[in-house]
Amino acid sequence: MDSTQKPKLEPLLLTLTEAAQLLGVSEKTVRRRVTEGALQCVRIGPVRKGRRTGRLQFNRAHLDAFHQRATK
Repeated sequence: MDSTQKPKLEPLLLTLTEAAQLLGVSEKTVRRRVTEGALQCVRIGPVRKGRRTGRLQFNRAHLDAFHQRATK
């Protein structure tokens, strides 16, 4: 890498689709694990009628830790 190129940075938060791909499962399975409390996420967006309706975003470190626990 020469001095004019910047290193590629990993995103801090991944989308639901990216999280499912990383874990090798469906988006539905990821949502289920969030509902069960087995997987942490952040909801970004509005709350409508008292319900959380925002997009799910996942911390890469939390996904890696979940994957390690799940594969033991």
